[in-house]
Amino acid sequence: TLSIGGSGATVQLGSNSLHVPESVFESRPALRGYDQRELTVGLRPEDLEDPALGDGVSANHSVDAEVVLVESLGAEIMVHFNIDAVAVDAGDPDATDEISTGVSGYSRCVARFNPRSRVALGQRMAVSVDTSRFHYFDAESGSAIVS
Repeated sequence: TLSIGGSGATVQLGSNSLHVPESVFESRPALRGYDQRELTVGLRPEDLEDPALGDGVSANHSVDAEVVLVESLGAEIMVHFNIDAVAVDAGDPDATDEISTGVSGYSRCVARFNPRSRVALGQRMAVSVDTSRFHYFDAESGSAIVS
């Protein structure tokens, strides 16, 4: 759910409340029409990172995650983790829209971490999210919100 208020905007992703920068609304003014509405948010693996390798992470730019698989590929580490938000497979016409039917659960996400990360299997961690890089979709139609 997108919430736009006096202190800025946030997207509620499961139990995580993530700050949305004002620059997002400058490039996607139609997004303002989604205040207090459900929408689908997409993230790419390269827009997630281990906060231990940066300047730290604030709670409003991270998701609480449980690491379930770590793949070291040399130049990068693919980290699979669960978050408490339900994914919808928009590419599968037979998939049920789990968000709108109120089904709760966990979703598997994949992040592309720097190879210097010391992430470990089974670890609970905050994963840094570049919220300026979210992709937004109308929850009912599945259409991208691009302008």
